[in-house]
Amino acid sequence: MNSQIKTELLDEELAVFEASTSGISLKVEDFYESSNEQGEEANEGSMFLQIKSEQSECSEQSGEMDFNMGLCKTEDEEAGNGGRRSQIPSGMSKHVYYYQRMKEKLTPEQWEQRIQRQREKRHMLTPEAREERRSKAREQRKEKLASETEDERALRLAKLAARTARRMSDPEQKAQRQEYARKNYLKRVETETEEQKKIRVQRVIEFKKKRISNESPAERELRLFKKREENRRRAEKLKREKEKV
Repeated sequence: MNSQIKTELLDEELAVFEASTSGISLKVEDFYESSNEQGEEANEGSMFLQIKSEQSECSEQSGEMDFNMGLCKTEDEEAGNGGRRSQIPSGMSKHVYYYQRMKEKLTPEQWEQRIQRQREKRHMLTPEAREERRSKAREQRKEKLASETEDERALRLAKLAARTARRMSDPEQKAQRQEYARKNYLKRVETETEEQKKIRVQRVIEFKKKRISNESPAERELRLFKKREENRRRAEKLKREKEKV
């Protein structure tokens, strides 16, 4: 009788875990997409099945499972002293940590092949389906931003500022982001209409006005100094061009 109840509980726990991870594109079918890649996919598939078997063993041993990551709760963790779950860094989601573990177990070639397959799946979408996805994501973001409190908004802006400062402190990442921004700007300007151009110019004017109205005396002095230097370089360039003619 007890063994039957324990088996039923185990089946229910596994069903809940599979339902809770249905949003993660990590299924056995993902590792066996084509017969030509089965040799390379076997390592990924075996790793996934190994994780599932660890979950089953965990349930059989303790009857308790951590549904956040499908990891066994150790005695230290249950006692409040940490454990495997405590290894997840603060600010990192469980799904990011899950894929990070998977990336560490795969070779660089296998991981790159997995990323390439996901890109190909996205490129197979029709323009209408892609735009539908984007519009749905935009609407969800608008709803989330509209419902956030002042504290949540302040926390979000603080995280964004910290992340931007961290990325801009790295010269390589800063140059890469500036290059991406330049290419996207040129691409957008080439295809924009006259109405879109007017809206863009108006946004730039409003942004500059807002920045000037909120700047400190030191920031104002720095801005004027940069503007004077820019004007001086432009004048020198025009002078050299006239002398050549």
